[in-house]
Amino acid sequence: MFQDPDFQQSFAATLSINNKPVVLAQKLLQKKLDEPEATEEQRRIYREELEYTHNLLTFGDGVTPVLFFFGYHDGVYIIEINDNDRYDNTASMEGSLRNWTLFDGTDPTYFRIKNAEGDTLKMTDLSDQHDILLYSGPQERPVCTYGELPYVQVITDLPNRGGQLAAFRVNITKRYS
Repeated sequence: MFQDPDFQQSFAATLSINNKPVVLAQKLLQKKLDEPEATEEQRRIYREELEYTHNLLTFGDGVTPVLFFFGYHDGVYIIEINDNDRYDNTASMEGSLRNWTLFDGTDPTYFRIKNAEGDTLKMTDLSDQHDILLYSGPQERPVCTYGELPYVQVITDLPNRGGQLAAFRVNITKRYS
């Protein structure tokens, strides 16, 4: 596990993709399931997805965005997730499908923040609202999205899953420097 972060480059922020906040899939699916205008077919899909999306992060409207802590460690960020004013879990690419999930283990995925030109960025390079790309692990895998509505859109770094590069908008809520 990494040591304490360098607070001069650490920050708290929300993220969005395609103007939709990054949220917990379970909360988004429950909201969609409760919508009166949802069709029976959509409800069936949402119920199925609720069974298989434990701890998954996605993006969508109508649910409170996840607040992330970007802890800077020797050129990379470990992204922690706020839950009741505590940061106990990290955002990690887990399992054989490499989906972006909440992780409570001791070996989290680390990320590099880059701009569209491929330059690595730190907090001091970012405005309060900034477009970024994320790359995971030592392989610097690009973080992508795939999937179409009504199914949960997945955030992943597994290269053979198709999809498109995830262009994140970071909204910094607190700088620790």
